[in-house]
Amino acid sequence: MLTVNHSQESINLETRSAVSIDYQVSYVDLTTTTFTPGSVQGNINAIANTAIVTGPGSATCRQIKYLSLRNKSGTANTTVIFKKNTGTTDFHITSPISLRAGEGVVYSEQGGFEVLNSNGVPYLISVQDAPAASMTFPEWCSAGGLVTSKSLFSNTTWAMYVGKSPCALAGVNIRYNVTTAAATITWAEAALATGQLVANGNSALTVVGTTDISGVINSVGLKTTKIVATRPIHEYDDLWVLIGNQATTVAQIKQGTTIEQHQQGVMSANVNTRPSTILNIATGFLTESNAASNCCSLICIGYT
Repeated sequence: MLTVNHSQESINLETRSAVSIDYQVSYVDLTTTTFTPGSVQGNINAIANTAIVTGPGSATCRQIKYLSLRNKSGTANTTVIFKKNTGTTDFHITSPISLRAGEGVVYSEQGGFEVLNSNGVPYLISVQDAPAASMTFPEWCSAGGLVTSKSLFSNTTWAMYVGKSPCALAGVNIRYNVTTAAATITWAEAALATGQLVANGNSALTVVGTTDISGVINSVGLKTTKIVATRPIHEYDDLWVLIGNQATTVAQIKQGTTIEQHQQGVMSANVNTRPSTILNIATGFLTESNAASNCCSLICIGYT
């Protein structure tokens, strides 16, 4: 049972993306002598912490009977958290709930919180172990050979599709092997991006976090880089890792597999582009040609 018991209390909804969310709440106000039904509804289209149910007057208990919300976007994922605010502090009622386009959440006294698919049907509940402390990148990001390397052409950013995010992420640790060090570096960056995979065409990628690696790829060897996202990465988002440099001597890293000969779009590039200059801007990346040397080798050793 969810209740708010005085005017300073509220039920808050944290929304972690600026996507359109409709909500509706039905409640009753109870005193020692009265029973008064009520409802409230609205739309949120922002990264925000919104009071969706406010507290009642004195000597009154507001009891939540039913609550629903829906991600109205046709394409974007989001994450929401329900909280109770006491006037000074938010207390989480739920864990972060990941919603794909069209999905929703309902709460009832009988069933508690349930996530609905885009057809309005509750997902079946299964008990699973906690997620592992790392995720495995697909085969095209593995080492394609012991001696081959990929040259990071100057002033070009390379984007590698690494699959759908297994959960809401704050960042990723990547590992790669620098075989030729960069020298006289203007810039060198690694980045995270989201965007739908497009075979043999342009993938519109939105960079969500960057980090400077100019002090990393100026020497050879295995490297580990943490990339922190500056905007939310949601469960189910298509996730990309970007790497690039502008230098007189460009870096080379271990080459990936030859799977891009099928031009699935998993390896894309954008010339004259630096990741930090396109932060939060959807930008077209063109699928690379089917030459084996166009694929980089990367591995993710952890996520946060």
